[in-house]
Amino acid sequence: MITLYHCDAARSFRPLWMLEELGLPYELKMLPFPPRVFAKDYLALNPLGTIPFMIDGETRMTESSGICHYLGIKYGPTPLMVGPDDAAYGAFLNWMTPESAATSRENVHGGAANAGREPPQVLGYVRTAIGEDAAERLAKEESFYRDLHDGYRRQFDRLGAPEGTVGVAAADRDGAQAELERYEALDVIVVRGLASATLEDMGAVAAGAAPA
Repeated sequence: MITLYHCDAARSFRPLWMLEELGLPYELKMLPFPPRVFAKDYLALNPLGTIPFMIDGETRMTESSGICHYLGIKYGPTPLMVGPDDAAYGAFLNWMTPESAATSRENVHGGAANAGREPPQVLGYVRTAIGEDAAERLAKEESFYRDLHDGYRRQFDRLGAPEGTVGVAAADRDGAQAELERYEALDVIVVRGLASATLEDMGAVAAGAAPA
């Protein structure tokens, strides 16, 4: 049975809703928010301490949109899913390099042209760490995902990038902005800040990654 770790008013509501829409049996584990602070035992399951966290057999996933996509593909067919030949099928990738972002844009725009539609916006996550330990933080986050399950392993194999380089690791705002500009193929960059759970560190990433 699928197990979903969930907090009230968190992004884990997305896969919870997907499970309900698909009518799948599941076990819901409620946690206080943020669990990395108030449910220390949870870190043994998910070292990132983030919500959601889904277990389906040998599969482990932490990204809310990725979980929804996984459920729709594995347990479909369902009208909830958008096919890759549809112009609305955007590039929502957990990990991408500037080069793969450009390829995704070409695929999305090509699909829109074939369908005779206006192309949708192309969005993508970019993990971003700023400060003296930026490279270490990015490498730690990336190493966890690289071996999380076979889907992530295949994605990183396709990227062909050295470990610890998929994302942005910069010493300061200027360096972060220069690296983020390389993702020019994306209409919207969804910055996933990597920082310790302090207001100072989180604020530094937010200020450094914010548009000029």
